[in-house]
Amino acid sequence: MQILKDSLLVFGIALGLLTGLEAALWAFAPHHPVNTFGPQRAFATPDSLLNHRLLPNATQHQRTPEFDLTYQTNGAGLRVHPVEPDAVLKVLVLGDSFTFGVGARTHETWPAHLQRTLKEKGISVQVINAGVMGYDTLSQLRFAKELLPRYEPDIVLLGFLVNDLMTNRERSEKPVNATSSPPRWSPARLHIVPFAKRILLNSDWLYTRLYLSTSRADFFRSPPPAHVQKQLEVTVSLLSDLADEIHRQGAQFSIVSIPQQIQLVGSGRALPDDIDLSFANQYIANHDSLRSVQWIETTETIKQTAERSDQPLYFRLDGHLTALGYRTVGLEVADALAAHLPVARSLLAKP
Repeated sequence: MQILKDSLLVFGIALGLLTGLEAALWAFAPHHPVNTFGPQRAFATPDSLLNHRLLPNATQHQRTPEFDLTYQTNGAGLRVHPVEPDAVLKVLVLGDSFTFGVGARTHETWPAHLQRTLKEKGISVQVINAGVMGYDTLSQLRFAKELLPRYEPDIVLLGFLVNDLMTNRERSEKPVNATSSPPRWSPARLHIVPFAKRILLNSDWLYTRLYLSTSRADFFRSPPPAHVQKQLEVTVSLLSDLADEIHRQGAQFSIVSIPQQIQLVGSGRALPDDIDLSFANQYIANHDSLRSVQWIETTETIKQTAERSDQPLYFRLDGHLTALGYRTVGLEVADALAAHLPVARSLLAKP
């Protein structure tokens, strides 16, 4: 009986401490994103074709344990982007939250760095940032069909990450809602959960082990499981359709491959024999149906920057790039465009 009483006492004390910690986090240091909105009281609206789209002239302030900033959209429902009045080239950039620039101010996104760096190289361009949080390749294909005739770009870039494979569907299906929240009363909504994750995930070794224990690791297996192989084929088909659509409009197309955090953190570590962190990227980049598309791989540049810098390139808990990470991607893309795209080379050659 005494053992039971002692056990209940210990349980009660532990529960009280955890409850106190949860209350303190909720009041003084929330670990889930806290979003506040402008007059429209929302930043996106449901859409039958794209699943959702950003509202025009909307504002969202986002506060997390790792960053605190405000996003704005313009009248077209795209992220506000620096204007280049003397631009002789238009670049349309499609993508998800990594292209939109979650965790980055307007001038810190990789499309903003791209525009600024190309201008420094003598190529005056207007970049249109059409990245939308939660979009996968299917959503981006449908969005492109809407944007291409509107903007008539000279170059189209697509920011691609392996996580697009996880939600892509056939063209005839509805896109997946990749921004869904946990159920209202889910334990995942407790602030103590991301607080504990933030502490644990500071270890690169533990981050890698935990990631590889999830179903997401299947997308880095070689050879891939059957369901991943299907997703690879669906994704290649969508990218091929997107390339055809862009080329029909007379624009040039490049895919910007941005690594997920696991592809940086897990690099150089002892991994299971069937794990290849570059497999999916190589499969898509080398596929016959995409031979006409320039593949801009930023992984090695990000690794090299991480080795030289004592500043992180990713927000460990949130998973998005930091300002340094976005800058690294933007500079790499600018170098690749200036060196390889015929339209950029022709502009550089002009006196």
